[in-house]
Amino acid sequence: MFASVLAVAAGALGAASVTAPPAAALTPPVGFTADALSTCQTNGIVRALAEADGVVYAGGTLTGIRPAGSPAGSNTTSAVNFAAFDAATGAPAGLASRGTTAHLGSLRFTLPPAPAGQVLRSARLTFRTSSDSTAGSADSHSIVPVTGTWTESAVTHNTRPALSTSVLGTITGAASVSTGYSAELNASALDGALGSVFSLALTSSGTDSLRIWPSEATAACRPQLVLTFGDE
Repeated sequence: MFASVLAVAAGALGAASVTAPPAAALTPPVGFTADALSTCQTNGIVRALAEADGVVYAGGTLTGIRPAGSPAGSNTTSAVNFAAFDAATGAPAGLASRGTTAHLGSLRFTLPPAPAGQVLRSARLTFRTSSDSTAGSADSHSIVPVTGTWTESAVTHNTRPALSTSVLGTITGAASVSTGYSAELNASALDGALGSVFSLALTSSGTDSLRIWPSEATAACRPQLVLTFGDE
């Protein structure tokens, strides 16, 4: 039997994370400073800051963030009016999944058609937890198809896409920081999406957040779909 294994990176079309607005004001246990630090820059004005679970949330009139030292217009990652950062390192917090306060991460892939004479045998999502101290999760997180439309530059909690009620796979045991993991997916459910653009989301009903590197991370860290094809 001949088999083909193809890895599809989320970086081709992007990824996004949306967070539900907090029910009440947060009292930040970390300090804020106006001192010059080697942290990410925004391309607009930050008007409000809040902190929870080791993540600093910045809201204001901005459309993107860029690494420290990068000049305006270079190495910019989309962040429309809202951005989240690791409170310890200042790095972007990445994609998140949690039930309370609700976080939802969306990923989009361009799936290849099946090679001639072959069918999809298996599929799995590979990812790496971020360096945030709270990145690992003891909870399970569902991987579900996205049925609505979304764009990385405009998605917010209020405009987040609709999700399917079916589950493609489940992430369990991703409890460590800065560690690679994978989750098996229902290959038959992906078969009809081959040759098209496909979106999925990470969701949870638990209280322990999962944070993973997004498509803007290095190639070794960004999420990928690994598809294995075999003879018909």
